[in-house]
Amino acid sequence: MTLHLWNTRKLAVELAEGRLSERTGMQYMLVGSLLYAYNTYWALWFGSYRDGWFFLELLAVICVGLFGVFECYKANGEDKGADFILRFCALAVPAGFKVAVLGLIAGQVLYFAADYVLDSRTFRDPALVYRYLYFALPVSFAFVYYWRIAHHIAFIRNIRESREEAQAVA
Repeated sequence: MTLHLWNTRKLAVELAEGRLSERTGMQYMLVGSLLYAYNTYWALWFGSYRDGWFFLELLAVICVGLFGVFECYKANGEDKGADFILRFCALAVPAGFKVAVLGLIAGQVLYFAADYVLDSRTFRDPALVYRYLYFALPVSFAFVYYWRIAHHIAFIRNIRESREEAQAVA
């Protein structure tokens, strides 16, 4: 099975005919995570302060995304799993909302608390500490996002396997 990066119609036919393997589905999710990072950081490219930290953050988020998708695939049972894309995409919505809300809250707390906590009495270079924290936020939230999706995919797999075992015994 090959990835169709441009031919949407051919992919749609393969999906309709049920010919998309779990491995190919995982490969689509890997490419999708790269495109997500690309689109996010492309938007930031024009309005963000671009230095080594920007590119390090981009690299870290890409690595977390690729590793995260593969861990979700493993949690689903790899090639023996079922419905990887459906499970991943469905779980991405509540996981994404929770991470977005937590990220918004953490960002606002950091923004408003920084003047009270990050000063020259507590840190030699408060601006650098602020940059470190803002570097760590997207990387850590990307990790949490994929971790929670993998956790729930494994939970789904365990439920299905338990039911299949119970049916086999009965």
